[in-house]
Amino acid sequence: MIFSRVQWVVATLIGQMDNREYASIILIGLFSIYLLAKGKLLSVIKSFDGVAKLALNPKILIPALILVSYSSLLIYGAFVCGFWNADILLDTILEVVFVGLPSMLVASRATSVTSIKNELIVPEVGFGALASFYINLVCFPILVEIVLQLAILFLGIGHVLFSSKRDLSNLRLFENARAILGIIVFVAATLLLSNTWFSMDWGDELSSLFLSIWYPIFIVPYVLALAYYASLESMSMRINVVGENLPVKEFVNIAMALLPNFRYIRHFNGWNAHEYLQCLNSPEKASYLDTFKREIDTVAVNANAKVKRFESGKGRSGFDEDGIWFDWTYLEEMKSFLWTI
Repeated sequence: MIFSRVQWVVATLIGQMDNREYASIILIGLFSIYLLAKGKLLSVIKSFDGVAKLALNPKILIPALILVSYSSLLIYGAFVCGFWNADILLDTILEVVFVGLPSMLVASRATSVTSIKNELIVPEVGFGALASFYINLVCFPILVEIVLQLAILFLGIGHVLFSSKRDLSNLRLFENARAILGIIVFVAATLLLSNTWFSMDWGDELSSLFLSIWYPIFIVPYVLALAYYASLESMSMRINVVGENLPVKEFVNIAMALLPNFRYIRHFNGWNAHEYLQCLNSPEKASYLDTFKREIDTVAVNANAKVKRFESGKGRSGFDEDGIWFDWTYLEEMKSFLWTI
């Protein structure tokens, strides 16, 4: 019984694959052959073994299993309501793998509900997501798909490399190349769609589009719960590292008072707990927490300003009128120099 169901799932997934997936499999196979020829395949397999052991850590494995179970319930509910069917099984698995599992990372670094919305939902309903859906309506011949994926990989690596080096001239070159490639692919997809528009199964296509919208929205409660747990764990570690004995009742009161901004919870440390316990009554404790929030907000504003200046490539060595360092390059050099003293 179980074997027949597994066999059905595998057959269904293979039947829903197209040239894009086949091209990815071919490239992975060619890369594996290259590593094998260079004698590096075993070392790569060993590195994957380390990744697998890390993934089996309860702090990663348990949230992942909860996510898969929660996703299964969502998909079953969509099936009962008529919004899901087995014809989009492959798209569903890809959605859980590439949107659901990365949501755990979104939760671990979330600073507020707004940050979760911006990282999880906005990218899935923006113009880029719609353009990607439009292009994925058709597939090119397999050789074209292979060349296209290689070009996208090359341009992506180049963009990340020159972005990290702050090489603005080469960065603009790669950004322009990506834009040109996107326009070419868009035009080619439109030409192919013009010939297959009336023969396509728009029910399945629109179900897949709807899936990419409702799924990230409905996993927000899971992401919020995980973000809250991660923030509480960070807060507990910061308090325990200095040996401060904070009663459970006070811990809960602080956590509730600092919601919904996860940044406040994560940065509440042992020294803050010590000062909080010195307050004699509830109004003093509330006033202390308000002061703590303002201090964290000030630090966050300055840090965000640094990031924006860094990303824009502006600045020279030194501080501006707000006491914010303009150029991180010089700052990193100073830090390296100080470590050698």
